[in-house]
Amino acid sequence: MEIIKMLSGNEMMIALEGRLDTTTSPLLREQIAQISPEVEKVKFDFKDLNYISSAGLREILVCRKKFSGDKMKVVNVS
Repeated sequence: MEIIKMLSGNEMMIALEGRLDTTTSPLLREQIAQISPEVEKVKFDFKDLNYISSAGLREILVCRKKFSGDKMKVVNVS
């Protein structure tokens, strides 16, 4: 899996490519933990994400707790 992070002002875009599963979800956990406190909004782009397991969904939910309400979006879900 590849994780591409792009910062624009106070919004972070995280594009995921490949498979988000038990073996790759710790990589996403690390990237989420490294998000600066100045970031107010996070947007996940799933355009090139081929597969997501329950372990991957758990990491998305952890991020959702950190960025509640309209501060987190998931786009390009197939």
